[in-house]
Amino acid sequence: GQSRQERKSVSADGRVFVVGGTGLLSTEVYDNDTTTWTAKASMAAIRDGPGVAAISGNRVLLVGGNGAGGTVATAEIYDVALNTFTATTNAPTTLTQITTTTRTQAVKLPNGRVFVTNGTASEIFTPATSGVGGTWTVLTDTPVVQDKCTVTARLHGQVHVIGGIDADTASMIRHTLYRSVI
Repeated sequence: GQSRQERKSVSADGRVFVVGGTGLLSTEVYDNDTTTWTAKASMAAIRDGPGVAAISGNRVLLVGGNGAGGTVATAEIYDVALNTFTATTNAPTTLTQITTTTRTQAVKLPNGRVFVTNGTASEIFTPATSGVGGTWTVLTDTPVVQDKCTVTARLHGQVHVIGGIDADTASMIRHTLYRSVI
């Protein structure tokens, strides 16, 4: 198989979808029932470390990441049933103006929207109920750079941005809480 460095995965329709990676356009799906990997459609752009989240309608949002020319400033939606990637509304420039070491994180919220951060800026993507459209809402920037952080959504309207590295590339123990983003 291919190198999975800087790839992201998400569960959709009961299978695990793995997208991107260093220098890769590929998508692979792992089916737990058959214990097999299957190659799927290619993304429109190489994405190392994109933000990835399953959204309604058996679709997967991909946003940001790094490509051959630096930061990828686009977003696309993968339709599981059709096995196609289609461009969607791009994130505002605050999310895409990041360094080539920054990785995008995304998490689906209980209300179907997606919280996206690069550890510097954070935004909410509200997907259209079908198709590939959607809208972005810019949130307050994080108080401290948290590159390569993790994000977790809670049922009661909070998102936790945890850990990462700071602007000087030093590991950090940091917790930023976004209240009422849902």
